[in-house]
Amino acid sequence: MLQAVPTLVLLLLLPVLAAAQDEAVVRIRARSELRVAEIGRAAQSHGVIGVRLGVILRDAPSQEPLAGQELVLRLRPQNVTSPRHHAASILSQRLNTGRDGHATAVFNGLLPGRYLATARYEGDDLHDLAVAPDLIVDLDRRPARLRLDALQKAPVHGPLPLLLDLDAEGAPIGVGDEPIHIDLFVSGVPVPLAIRDGHGALTVPLPPGPQPLSQSALHGGDRVALFAAYAGDSLHAPAQARALVLLTTETQLTLDPPPDEVARSGRLLLSGSARDEDGPLSGEQIEILATQEDTTPPEDPRARLLGSTTTDAAGRFRLVVEHLSLPSGTAQIVARSVPGRSYRQPGTSTPAILAVLPPEPVSVLYFVVPLGLTLGGLIGVSGWRRRHFLLRALACLRPASIASALPGPAGKTQLGPGVQLAHKSLVSTLLSRRQVDLTVDGVILDAAFEKGVSNAWVSAIAEGAIAADPAATAAADGHGRFVLPDLAAGVYLVLIGAPGYLAEYFPAVLPHRGELRGVQVALAPIRGRILLRWRQVTMPLFPGGGPERDLLTWTPREVCGHVEGRKGGPAFPMALVPLQRLTELVEDAYYSSRTCTGETLAEVEALAERITALLPADAQRLAVQSQPTAPGRPPRRGD
Repeated sequence: MLQAVPTLVLLLLLPVLAAAQDEAVVRIRARSELRVAEIGRAAQSHGVIGVRLGVILRDAPSQEPLAGQELVLRLRPQNVTSPRHHAASILSQRLNTGRDGHATAVFNGLLPGRYLATARYEGDDLHDLAVAPDLIVDLDRRPARLRLDALQKAPVHGPLPLLLDLDAEGAPIGVGDEPIHIDLFVSGVPVPLAIRDGHGALTVPLPPGPQPLSQSALHGGDRVALFAAYAGDSLHAPAQARALVLLTTETQLTLDPPPDEVARSGRLLLSGSARDEDGPLSGEQIEILATQEDTTPPEDPRARLLGSTTTDAAGRFRLVVEHLSLPSGTAQIVARSVPGRSYRQPGTSTPAILAVLPPEPVSVLYFVVPLGLTLGGLIGVSGWRRRHFLLRALACLRPASIASALPGPAGKTQLGPGVQLAHKSLVSTLLSRRQVDLTVDGVILDAAFEKGVSNAWVSAIAEGAIAADPAATAAADGHGRFVLPDLAAGVYLVLIGAPGYLAEYFPAVLPHRGELRGVQVALAPIRGRILLRWRQVTMPLFPGGGPERDLLTWTPREVCGHVEGRKGGPAFPMALVPLQRLTELVEDAYYSSRTCTGETLAEVEALAERITALLPADAQRLAVQSQPTAPGRPPRRGD
């Protein structure tokens, strides 16, 4: 009997334990997003109006449409005093969303007045409740749209062209009527403006106003705020438009006259000054270029960089070229600025003519006598040691890269940033059994993880042919290895690419002697470039030593939410909208299964430039300093 007591107690406690286990279950539902908008309206008989409203229901994190969901759309009169419509009357419709998450409703027989449209979604087992923001439907006057188009950048003291368009539901306002007055303010200064047929164009001087302000009132880097307002009429509602213009300055470079002539390997001193509309430029980077007299520097691709320097506090720069390496003859010397601010336009000085004298003749004895003494000493030490010494000396020599035989700027090798050709010593090349080689092979790696890219392709384009007509094409195997066998003798451009990677290239001269065997190509992932541009843009948004140390661990959505929810509002409100779009592209690149394309990278670059242009000067300087030195290749692990 006593042994049955524990069993009986356990049976009594089982329902209690099961209930406690059920209470511990936590149900998690996805966040839903609901929006309502006016699609159109139509006049009906007896002075009533029909309104068509549209509703869209989406999953908030993924923005995917929610199909087959039931929601309620209500329309409440606000200032309609007719007995047919009083303040307590509410028009309601139940809707079901389609495959695209959209649903539409038509409310007929409405009297003129203001109505409040609301939508509510009760949710289900997978999605949370959602309420759409209230929408005001004004049936008294048609909604008007005012668009103000202005340049993103304009000269600091130049005219500013503006375009305005005023329409209602796609139709211009005021066609054939009297001119419509628009209240336009440029940095708070009113500018009279009247437009016809819904369109107007004008040029505003800077500074604006009938009595121009002092020229020191505007400086490079300032932003001019534009505000246009339409007061509306009996048929159309008011409308407003805003724009922001960055004022730019033009860099003016002056190069002091150099000496009339200089020796080919002599010492050359160059100096000059840099200034803009605001005065001398301090800390500006200046490059000195040299080219032939019959060309136009610095556009000439053969222009040679002699050196670079920076300006002092007075805007002066000075460069000393210790050994001038220019060919004999007449050359042009120009100075070119590399602006450190986004609002500063680059400038080029007037070319200066310089005569480069040929080198003085040197007696051959200066070369023959030391060489003879050296060879005599080597022969006198030991024939065996001499042979090994010569072999070691020859082994240190490297053949010139095949790319140097192709035309290029200043004789530089034209190779992609991720291409590494095989290096062979002169001795191994001479002793190679394969004297004539017409095959190119190698391996294609992921620049970030150093693993083979299996879906890569390689094309060899002959000199003078177009990219669409390659001479040979090969696909890489599962380890990224490729082979282009039995090519005809000639000059080729070898292109390498893969979905989701930046393309690379290298020139090839066939036949070769082993230089094009074992070529290693590192393809940079596009998503790595996208993440790098996002970090450059978000770093200036955390000034003063804030949480920028967490940028490497936070997700893009957490960083965007931190910027949007900072105390006092976002640090840079104008940059918030493009930052949200840039965050969506970064998340799509890293957390979705879709392959990144060049169009996505181009959109990311455009958004990054737009956000950087909207930042203050100190934040822009931080963004410029954080730009990568090798944009074609993301940093590898351990760099």
